[in-house]
Amino acid sequence: MKQTQIGFLQLAHNLQTSTDQITPEPLIKKLHITARKETTHHMRDGEVVLYLRPDSKVWQVRYKLFDRKWRCVSTRHRQLEWAKKVAVEMYDRARFREEEGLPQKSVRFASLANECIRVLKVEIERGIRANTNMDYIRAMNNYLIPFFGKMNLTNITPQKVAEYEAWRNLKMKRIPISSTLANHSSAYNRIIDLAIQQGWLSDKVGIPRLSRKGKKGSARPAFTQDELTKLLDYMPKWCLMAERKNHIEMRQLLRDYVELLLTTGMRSGRESMNMKWKHIEWYSDGKTDVRYLRIWVSGKTGGVG
Repeated sequence: MKQTQIGFLQLAHNLQTSTDQITPEPLIKKLHITARKETTHHMRDGEVVLYLRPDSKVWQVRYKLFDRKWRCVSTRHRQLEWAKKVAVEMYDRARFREEEGLPQKSVRFASLANECIRVLKVEIERGIRANTNMDYIRAMNNYLIPFFGKMNLTNITPQKVAEYEAWRNLKMKRIPISSTLANHSSAYNRIIDLAIQQGWLSDKVGIPRLSRKGKKGSARPAFTQDELTKLLDYMPKWCLMAERKNHIEMRQLLRDYVELLLTTGMRSGRESMNMKWKHIEWYSDGKTDVRYLRIWVSGKTGGVG
């Protein structure tokens, strides 16, 4: 027998002897492998699924509603039994809200109002109802958001609306007239309509609306001739009483504006603020040969001469 064959046989004999003396250790223990933990559990015929993310020990749940879209939410529990209980409760509440037409996610009034203000500003930039939209924005910022801001839309009840109207009257220190109430009500309705359009609120949900009933407004009394004379005599002195040059110039501009309104009968606001150079032209009377300055404005009165 060759030397190499003898050496191989001797080596095999030594290995057999050593293995007979050592108790074999299970392979799974050598590799430190533990039993695999189940990371997914199905409930409610597969409509509710509990699962673990690779980087978290907190159980997550996803479920389907009538639209067949998955909703994913954290159960905030690490214990499986507690997570199962919470997941089923979440699913049942979601199904109830779906059947009742309630939104699945609660959105605060302030978030909706701020989004509505953004939309109104876009409309203003496009020249759509600039003055009306500015009135809506003021009503939202000064009254609606301060009172309803932290509430959810679905939590606004007739009692809350009554409390708001009392709070608003105290803040105004007067009973608002019908036009003011109509402005506030329209601003409030714009927020509700936006919530429905964006899917944050179902049109099946009855949200109480603001009242438009108020006292009838009365026209402001006109200036008397004596008051006008005093005003026009005082304004030149008032302009020079300003401390800074730019303040003087602003007062002089205001004086010109007042005189323009008085001499033409033009209304302050839309009629006067929309006026441009192209709306002004000279006009000569063919009979008297008297020259007039004609001003055209866009408003209730049409052209003003």
